[in-house]
This record gives sequence, C-alpha cells and structure tokens, in this order.
Amino acid sequence: MTRLLVSARPHPEETFSSVPGVTSTSVGYTGGDSSKPSYGSVCSGDGHTEAIKINFDPSKVSYNELVDMFMTQHDPHSKMPTQYQSAVWPQNKAQEESVFNAIEKIEARGRTVFTKVRWYRCTPGRPWADRMTALGPSACS
Repeated sequence: MTRLLVSARPHPEETFSSVPGVTSTSVGYTGGDSSKPSYGSVCSGDGHTEAIKINFDPSKVSYNELVDMFMTQHDPHSKMPTQYQSAVWPQNKAQEESVFNAIEKIEARGRTVFTKVRWYRCTPGRPWADRMTALGPSACS
C-alpha cells in the first residue's frame, strides 16, 4: 500500500475514490506548525492546508498517474490562501521527483504553477470531515 497526500480543494475525494486501485481516502490538515489544528484555527490561517490522503495499490495505479490526475482536476495556476492552496506532500525522493516532473510538464506549456511541494505531515480532520463533499462550501469562505 502506498499513499499520496494532496490539497483537498476542490473536493478531490470525489475524483480519487472512484479510481481503480485507490483503496481509501481520508481528509485532514497538513503543513502547519500546530500538532492539534482545529477547523477554526485552519480557517484563521494557522498555516495548515486542508488535504486528502489517498491510499492506493501501486500494482493497479501509479503515483505518477495520481499526481497527473491531481494536476488536471484543479487549477494549479491560481494563488490561493494557505488553507486552500494547491499542494502535494511527498513521502520520499522518488515521489518528490514525480511531482516536480508533473509541474515541469505543465510549465513547459508556458503556464506558471503555484503548487507547493512540502514533506509529509498530516493531522486528522474533524470526525465528520470525510463527508465534506456533502456539506457544501466551506464555512470559512
């Protein structure tokens, strides 16, 4: 089992949960300094980003395929507040290289990519956070 951690806007759990080889998804927060972020602290700008962790079977879908899917399912060309920024958190050098290759392919077409690449650290979200897609727009918007 391998995992990919990407920012959770706009609702990628809908996209990734139906991909053959993806075994589970869960949402939470990552990137900030607090070990116990809350929805309120994230909305207040504590440095965390809402993120989705994607567990997958690499014999059925590759990390590269999932990164490419992430880069096409949202707009990596827009600067967003930290809570909603485009970001990927690789867990090793091979994953980091895969993310940078995906970014370079897009930038080779003349578009600037604002996707952040940071090392992995995630804090579970609210107990009902895995149902975020059914809740509509963020209360912080």
